[in-house]
Formats: sequence, C-alpha cells, structure tokens
Amino acid sequence: MTEQTRKADMKLIKAYERFIPQEILKMLRKEDITKVSLGNQIEKEMTVMFSDIRGFTSMSEEMTPQSNFDFINSYLSRMEPVIRHHNGIVDKYVGDAIMALFPSSVLRDVHQIISYLKAFGSFPTFGQSSMLLYTSFEWHINLLI
Repeated sequence: MTEQTRKADMKLIKAYERFIPQEILKMLRKEDITKVSLGNQIEKEMTVMFSDIRGFTSMSEEMTPQSNFDFINSYLSRMEPVIRHHNGIVDKYVGDAIMALFPSSVLRDVHQIISYLKAFGSFPTFGQSSMLLYTSFEWHINLLI
C-alpha cells in the first residue's frame, strides 16, 4: 500500500466516523468501518430511547430558516452530551428527533436524563419570545439485531 493510498484510506475512515458511532464498531468488534461487512451483527439487550420536541413542526413554521437551524443545533448539542454522559449512543438524528441506544441496563440513567431535561426550563430564543422546551418521550426495550 502506498503512502498516498494509506492517507486516502485514513481520510475515508475519519469521514465515516462522523456518521458511525465508534461504540457501534466496538460492539461489532471491528477496529474501523472498513472492516465491517454486510451481515455483521450482534444481538444485545438494550434500552432504546426515541425523543422529539412536541409541537416542533408548528413552532418551526413560525421561525425563519436560520432560527430553525439555530434552535435544532442548540437542542441537539445539549442532548448529545447528556446521552453520552449516561453511557448512551446517539444512533441517529431525524429532524428534531433523536434515537439513542443504551447498551447496558440503564433504566436508572434514562430517568436521570428525564430529570435533567425537566431542569432545562426555557430554551433558545427567537424573535422577542423565549421558547419553552416541550419534549415527548417514547421508551422501548428491544433487542438490537
């Protein structure tokens, strides 16, 4: 392998790391994304958290595109560290929704996350008013296959 090829491979691996959580690769026992093959999987009991901002579509219709962007980025940048702090893995973001995986038995930690979110109170402002964060949660305990 030439030095140029190695650098290109490392650049590709770094790019994929932005989208594939390192924790998922560790669960699959793969050192990097290039080692993952179609069909690689594990079966593991875990808590799966789905959350979204209740009424976000209606709120977003009253916001400018920049306000929308700023609000979502502020929300997601606050949520991700809380999830990670409680040993969770953000699996995906879909608009204002987050799907997070908690590979160990962490229902206690999930309840701590809810307490933390209730402490948020107000959230980013747009225009002259402050937006209150209303978050609805749906909890599932499933198998990751």
